[in-house]
Amino acid sequence: MNKYLLIIPFLLVTNLAFAQLEVKPNILSDKILSKAEQVEVKAYLKGKIFKEMQPEKNDYENNFNRGSVVFNSEKGVNYLGREVFVASNYSYFKVKIPDGTTLHNINFSQIKPHSDSIKGKYLHFKDCNGNNVEKHPTWTFDGGLWIHSRKVIVSDIDIGEGLRRVAVDHQVEKAGVFETVATKIRDFDAEKYDRLILKIAEQNK
Repeated sequence: MNKYLLIIPFLLVTNLAFAQLEVKPNILSDKILSKAEQVEVKAYLKGKIFKEMQPEKNDYENNFNRGSVVFNSEKGVNYLGREVFVASNYSYFKVKIPDGTTLHNINFSQIKPHSDSIKGKYLHFKDCNGNNVEKHPTWTFDGGLWIHSRKVIVSDIDIGEGLRRVAVDHQVEKAGVFETVATKIRDFDAEKYDRLILKIAEQNK
C-alpha cells in the first residue's frame, strides 16, 4: 500500500484536533465516544470545554449543560506547592469517577438542584463544591459545599436604553423546602439578560 495513503487519515485526525467545527458532529448523544470521535467532538467544543478534559459523549447543549466528560485523574502542583488535580472544574459537566476515589478542591457545581451529575460509589470529597449535586449514600465528605440552591426572578422591568432591572431571589433548600436567603437587584443588558434567562431555564428543566 502506498505509504502516503496511510498518512492521510492521521493528518485528518491531527487537523481536527486543532480546528474548530462549526456544526455539531452527527453522533448519537448517548453513545460513548471512540478515540476518533472524541477528537471530532472536542474540535466542535473548542472554547466550550477545558483543554485538560476529553468528552465522553456528544451531549453538550449549552454553557449551563456542558455534557459528559471523562474523569481526569492526573495530578500536578499549584503555585503554592500543593498537590492538585489538573482538571479541577467540572461545573455544569457530568462525569463518571472510579469507585473509591478521593477528590479534593474540585468544583462539581450544577445549575439544577438534585442533579445526578456524578457517577461513582464510595467516593470521598475533601473541600469540594457540590452545589446542587445529588449525593450518593456511599459518599463521604470533609468540608466543602453540599447544598441545593436555585434562583427565582421576582420582578423584571424594562428601564429603557436596552436595560432590564431584575430582582432575583437566591433560595436554599432546607428540610425539602426552598427558602429565600437573599434578594439581589441588578441591571442587565441584552446579552447578560439572555444568559440569565437561559440559566434559569436550565435550572427548571
